[in-house]
Amino acid sequence: MRTSFLSAAMLFVCCLLFFMACGRETPTFTSDYQAVFMDNGQVFFGKMENSGAAYPLLRDVYYIGRQASPEGKEVKNILVKRVR
Repeated sequence: MRTSFLSAAMLFVCCLLFFMACGRETPTFTSDYQAVFMDNGQVFFGKMENSGAAYPLLRDVYYIGRQASPEGKEVKNILVKRVR
């Protein structure tokens, strides 16, 4: 009985250590700006802070806007800085 208790305790400790170690790695980025794709189809570009946290923060944010020419013949996609 004592052996089964020790085996169960060791298994519990091993599982606990495994689950504590899983998912702790934060992503690393190779560029300053990241693209964030929203569920509604919008895309924002900015500098990611606290990427491994529950609530990451995007600073210096830009998005793609549409601009019609003065004649109304052409529509261009432009990068727009989001202001607070």
